[in-house]
Amino acid sequence: MQSIETKSKVFVLDTPYWAGEHTFAHYSQLAINERGSLSDLWAVDTYTRSGLSPLVHDERIYIWANASSESAAEQAGQFVNQDNRVLITHIVPLDSRLNEPPGL
Repeated sequence: MQSIETKSKVFVLDTPYWAGEHTFAHYSQLAINERGSLSDLWAVDTYTRSGLSPLVHDERIYIWANASSESAAEQAGQFVNQDNRVLITHIVPLDSRLNEPPGL
């Protein structure tokens, strides 16, 4: 796992998650931001910890960002606060045609 220092600390899973066509399409429909010129889908997992308790997974959301982990970390930075940790995972389709904008 790699830590990226942006305005806030975001952790990046080193290995992408390979998603089949239906899974990738489903995740992309759940993305909370507009795709626009952004090319890649990323999962954002938030974890919290209180006191001496272990980290607890809070939620998973999907965002569009560019292929670089720095771009995704910038997009995911909005979910970081002092009480949580954020882990991002690159979602890569098994069929690369899914990365193309519709209509091509």
